[in-house]
Amino acid sequence: MNQATAPFLRTVADNNPNLSRRFAAVFGSLMAFAMLLISVALPGTALAVDDNLQQTIDPNQQQGVGHVVLEQGHIDFGPTLATGKWKIQIHDDTGDVSYWRMPSDVVMHVNDKAIMPMPSGDTYSFIGEQPGTPLWVIPQTQNPDVVWVGWNTQEPRVMDQLQRGMTLSLEGVEGPGDLDVYLENGNMGAPQLVWSNKKPYPQDSWIEVNAHTHVNWIFHKQGVYKVKIAASGDLKNGQHVSDTDTLRFAVGDATDPQTAFDAADSGAGQDDAAANADAQKAAQEAQQRKALAAKKEAERAAALAKQDKAQTTLLVGVIVACLALAILIIVLLVWIQGRRSKRAAMRAAEVKLAARSATPWAKADGDSKADEEAGAAAKTDAKPADGSAPAGGPGAASGRASASGGGSAGPKPSDS
Repeated sequence: MNQATAPFLRTVADNNPNLSRRFAAVFGSLMAFAMLLISVALPGTALAVDDNLQQTIDPNQQQGVGHVVLEQGHIDFGPTLATGKWKIQIHDDTGDVSYWRMPSDVVMHVNDKAIMPMPSGDTYSFIGEQPGTPLWVIPQTQNPDVVWVGWNTQEPRVMDQLQRGMTLSLEGVEGPGDLDVYLENGNMGAPQLVWSNKKPYPQDSWIEVNAHTHVNWIFHKQGVYKVKIAASGDLKNGQHVSDTDTLRFAVGDATDPQTAFDAADSGAGQDDAAANADAQKAAQEAQQRKALAAKKEAERAAALAKQDKAQTTLLVGVIVACLALAILIIVLLVWIQGRRSKRAAMRAAEVKLAARSATPWAKADGDSKADEEAGAAAKTDAKPADGSAPAGGPGAASGRASASGGGSAGPKPSDS
């Protein structure tokens, strides 16, 4: 609303309170209608959940090659079909770009910033160490200074083809000390022991599809640990799939991660070389898919930008149209009010003129009636009540006539 229009509308509102109420009702209805159009025209924007365990894995995520040592950031292991085969791989999410990597190419270095003392009490007695004993702990809740290791069943092809879930099994642990893996549910309940090298193998856990879980890893001594795991399940096409591989941990600052690469696998991951070749081929195909996906994404972004522009234009048009319609209604209401006021003024003038025109005739009629009444009263006064001739009547006239004739009006003188 411009500066010239605002004073005009304020004047109209001050002089026409009924008009102000009508305008408020009309303008409110128009704005409500505009908001309805806007809500239909503009897509909702979804709200974001602050949850470290919520993630979506890119179906075109690249295959990493070569040895890497990871000692900080987020890591998951789990099954993939990205190579065309059911394979246990490591989801390396520690950098700006995420990769799928073969377990034989990865060493998870648990540095001395992970050291925590063994707590007292019975709650963690399953760990089996004396209170105060130093332990290397990968916690369930992320410590930014320590590698954060969990598992997932969220590779897009796995999610699309796996029935219900899979069995994740611990099949062996080699290392200088014990390993305990447990889960805390956050409801003040007792810790749930998932894996331990102090128990018989295999140790099976059922993992639902689209799961993402982090647990507490307790390493009792520093050194190289090799953790043999297996993942098996049934696909929707009826095929049973399984794979076995080894996770490598170098625990403690004094442990050289390279020694974990050099350690023998004890049968785990025997086909990693062939799998790496398959992975490289799959990586090339993934790059091609990624390029195609990028092209489609660019086209989709351009289409969305065009749609956004059209929606913005529609939004501006709706607002301008509503404002124009509101001003038009105001002008119309002012004109109607003016017509009504003009007609009322004309009627009042006609009534006043009629009143003024009727006043002289009323006065003349009053005067005529007054004259007639005065004449009648005069006649009544001139006629005696007993019927005798009034003074100055015929007798008086005779007297006047005698006097004028030179005679005396007095008695006739006697002869004597």
